[in-house]
Amino acid sequence: MKTPQHVVSDINTLTQKSKDLQAPAQSLNIINGPLIQIITGLSDIVTTLTAALPQMEGMPNVAEGKDANGIADAFREFVRVQQALLNIVIGKAGLFPPPPLSGSPWPPCCAKSRMSKT
Repeated sequence: MKTPQHVVSDINTLTQKSKDLQAPAQSLNIINGPLIQIITGLSDIVTTLTAALPQMEGMPNVAEGKDANGIADAFREFVRVQQALLNIVIGKAGLFPPPPLSGSPWPPCCAKSRMSKT
């Protein structure tokens, strides 16, 4: 069974994985870039999180105090680092053409919603 310290450790692992992708993401350019490394890294973050979450099922509630604050602080740092990574990736998105047959950038439900507002 996971303890609060295990949860903090899991979150810190995710944070480090996100930090490790920031430099490769920043180096993306129209000529060259580690796109596969970034895609693989983001997939690894999802896989790691997907594996960690079921292990937390049945974990007793964490009372207010040191343990709860540690989890909250670790999660806050993960969100900050992940947001920075996603901002880099989103900023670089315009360098690459859309994949073939991708159609509109708006999913059909959003496209209809946008059309009805005009």
